[in-house]
Amino acid sequence: MLKLTALLLTALIFAPLAVLHAAELKLPSIFSDHLVLQCDKAVPLWGWADAGSRHGV
Repeated sequence: MLKLTALLLTALIFAPLAVLHAAELKLPSIFSDHLVLQCDKAVPLWGWADAGSRHGV
């Protein structure tokens, strides 16, 4: 029980720091909910993010 409590307290302390560090990724409106892509095909994506940020790479 003590390990679980320590884990939860650690998560509560560090979770807000991750949000502050996260850069926002903005995609054009063409990429929205329910977008259908063909599987096994390369799809070029473009958008805007802070210089040097790496999203999902």
